[in-house]
Amino acid sequence: MAPRMINFKPGSIIYFMGDKADSVYLLKEGKVTLEFEDLQTGEEQAEFISNGEFFGVKSGLIKFPREETAKVSANSTIIEFNSNDFEALITKNTGIILKMLKVFSNQLRRIGKQVQSLVTDKVTSDPSDDFFNIGEYYLKNKKYSQAITVYNRYLDYYPTGKLSTISKQRLAMAKSALDNYGEGGGPTPNLENPTTNPAYTEKKAVEEDKSYSSEEEKIYYKGVSFMSSSKYGDAFNEFKKVLKSDNEEYKILATFEIGKCLYYVKKYNDCIKHFSSFLSKNPKFNDAAVALYFMGNSYKMINDKSKATEIFQKILSITKPSDDIYRKTHKALKEI
Repeated sequence: MAPRMINFKPGSIIYFMGDKADSVYLLKEGKVTLEFEDLQTGEEQAEFISNGEFFGVKSGLIKFPREETAKVSANSTIIEFNSNDFEALITKNTGIILKMLKVFSNQLRRIGKQVQSLVTDKVTSDPSDDFFNIGEYYLKNKKYSQAITVYNRYLDYYPTGKLSTISKQRLAMAKSALDNYGEGGGPTPNLENPTTNPAYTEKKAVEEDKSYSSEEEKIYYKGVSFMSSSKYGDAFNEFKKVLKSDNEEYKILATFEIGKCLYYVKKYNDCIKHFSSFLSKNPKFNDAAVALYFMGNSYKMINDKSKATEIFQKILSITKPSDDIYRKTHKALKEI
């Protein structure tokens, strides 16, 4: 679809909050208001779009549902781009991309300000830093899919930028977390935001990783990284190291991961025993359903279909149909 010009009358809605995003808009003339909820307070807010300004950029580019409602309050003319045409436009025109990334629509500026208040006490002015901060916000809030998309965009736009190395590290962290825990799962990443550190350099990013608050956390995520690369033996060894520490939070998480390692190396009976013990000691563990899922699959692999069915049905009773683990369990149950 080529860019098209659309006329709107007062009171029209261009898109609603939650709508599927696949377009970016430019206000040629008129009045458009974005209505949204403040990320920190939950209060309703409104922001006006200026003539000549893009809006709907963030959600349009990363193809996630709209986070605001765009209302027309006067006769307005708007140009609509699909995401591919918009990206083609900005990548061919340096002036547009620099202007767009510096402003990045009222929506992104607004999100960026709130991200900075949530992630750091300082305000950045470099547009690439602002872009990076969006990824930090999503990763910090365990919105891994959105974090992955934003870090990938950063690397597309700034492949040699000062934050490219740490963006790659963050990207790997988000991918590992999504793979191992699913959207919104796992421990909250402890991030030090390099955009607030004037001494930050790429060399320093490579030589010194300051993303971890403790040695146990660093070892744990090294294990998670091995898991994401299917190096289960190496991962097992790293998680065992964490068990020797006094950090109870990461000892629990490492114990959970050890059970998954046992499953992946096909030690199904050991996996069942491990998770049975783990759940008896940690009955309120957030990812108990996931532990049960590995137990159910282990029973399935040793051909104990009755026990596997019992556990899968237990998972379905404690999870919601919208949960990723529910869908996986439902599929596994059908295959028995």
